[in-house]
Amino acid sequence: MNLQDDLDKRINPEKNRNFSAYEFGQRLKQLESFGEYRWPRKNGLRLSVVGTNGKGSVSHYTSEILRRAGFSVGLYTSPHLNHFYERIRINGIQADDSLEGDYQSLKSAFLKSSEHKAMWPELSYFELLTLLAIERFQGRGLDVQIYEAGLGGRLDATRLCNPETVLVTKIALDHTALLGHTRQAIFKEKLGIARESTRLVLLMEGKYQKLATDLLRNGTEILNFSEDERWNEKHNQRKYSPERHQPQERSYRAREQRAGQQEERSVEGVEDRATLNQSSPAGYLEQNFLFARWVVQNLEQQELLPKEPGQGWRPASGATNLSFQDLPYPPGRMFRTEKYGLTWRYDSGHNPASLHTVLSSLNDPTLLVLGLLPDRSYRQFLRVARNHGIQDVLCIRRPGLAEPPGILSQKAVPSHRQESTEGISTDETTAGSNANPGEASAFRTKRELHIHAASGENPAQLREQIFELCQAHHYSQALFTGSYRIYDLFLEILGPGPVNA
Repeated sequence: MNLQDDLDKRINPEKNRNFSAYEFGQRLKQLESFGEYRWPRKNGLRLSVVGTNGKGSVSHYTSEILRRAGFSVGLYTSPHLNHFYERIRINGIQADDSLEGDYQSLKSAFLKSSEHKAMWPELSYFELLTLLAIERFQGRGLDVQIYEAGLGGRLDATRLCNPETVLVTKIALDHTALLGHTRQAIFKEKLGIARESTRLVLLMEGKYQKLATDLLRNGTEILNFSEDERWNEKHNQRKYSPERHQPQERSYRAREQRAGQQEERSVEGVEDRATLNQSSPAGYLEQNFLFARWVVQNLEQQELLPKEPGQGWRPASGATNLSFQDLPYPPGRMFRTEKYGLTWRYDSGHNPASLHTVLSSLNDPTLLVLGLLPDRSYRQFLRVARNHGIQDVLCIRRPGLAEPPGILSQKAVPSHRQESTEGISTDETTAGSNANPGEASAFRTKRELHIHAASGENPAQLREQIFELCQAHHYSQALFTGSYRIYDLFLEILGPGPVNA
């Protein structure tokens, strides 16, 4: 049996959304035993990246900066957009058919061990790929290995890498049934990925500094990006305030091309800036880049980067002076292309907090196209959309996606209704003081939010429906988001051409 056939038969919680803390915990204990047997001494600097939002892009940028500094870097991320090879990269290049050799070596190691061979058929899809990444990276003696956690941290299979450094990105309410119903509980689960090998923890959000210190009483150094005075002074960071979060009228030139005819006109729109640093479509990615660059600076200062043979610690050269514009976007993040007279965007954000972040980055009136994973609530996504002034949302019906809400697909949702849900404040009297503005919106319009359901089975028909909505309401762009599972639909709608997020 080859790797592809094996993966196809594995239990895949990413697809069935069946997450069990008990099963994760039991199998992780067994896998730790295998890890000690297979890789008794792990080489290279090992980084774990945990958090609710930003894990993938922070992992990407950290890898890119280190790679450009001359280090050999292995990067493991999830999920993938097209092929599972994308999850395992060395020096920016995704795995290829040679991964089959690593698979056979790993399988042989399991089956030759009387203590561990019974575990082999029980491995999940994610666990097998995680072990393959460790096998591949360890076998090639890389300088640095970066592992993006799949879910949580304490019970995540990537904990098997025995991280020396842990990066914690932004925390939001997500997977609460498994991780906890408060941000503090979720942070605790995420930080649980730290082990005895962990020497440094780097936090993106300073409000968790004390909690991290209380949890890690073993001498691990904890540094805080958001309160680093040198960084704030250099970049003149200004914090969120409700006064800045106000809609602004603006004009733009909308261009449409229908049936070979082109029409250009001015359209009045509303611009919403949730934070100072997110006034462009790349805003939130730039924040994650700056965090990644700060991470590399601290790795250098702490002398954690690999040694140059005979020359002591190897510096990161001038790579920490790279600018955001010097590096490519992470795969699947804020992808943009122009076709059929419209701007088409795709972002793989998968929870309400990430939707808030993406919408905060957009200026032009937008048709929102949502395709959610089955365990997601449309209501929370729609509330975020409404608070950002979105007027039309197209909810995709397709196998593997959540069913659009029946009652909401038949009538408009008034934007002035005062509702609240866990982690999202919509009452303008309290939104300004929300503990996490990344999950709330502080302004409201008097417009209604119109919900449309559409089948994803016929891409050409769906494209026509998008055209009709954009033409009727003067939208210049369509944003596809909500999960990685609508990426293939996004490509099918665009049709032939050099499109790759």
